[in-house]
Amino acid sequence: MFAGGALMGVLGAFLNLNEIGKPVRFISVGSRYAKEVVGETGKMVWNLTEHLHYFESLTGQLISLVCFIGLCMFCYYYAKGKSKG
Repeated sequence: MFAGGALMGVLGAFLNLNEIGKPVRFISVGSRYAKEVVGETGKMVWNLTEHLHYFESLTGQLISLVCFIGLCMFCYYYAKGKSKG
């Protein structure tokens, strides 16, 4: 289970790289990205410009917490079922 978490972390970091065009912007729900040019280098970067304020409210935080707990329970019971054979 820890290996799966590590792989998701690496995948999340990889998808957030500006060098490959920040592909996470295509799957981010409620986030908007804008392309900006760095003055000194001329490099194009994608910056998060806005997100849904729903995620900052108590309701949004509670829904996120419930979904996270549900994901943990799914992983636990899935691993438990696979270990029994």
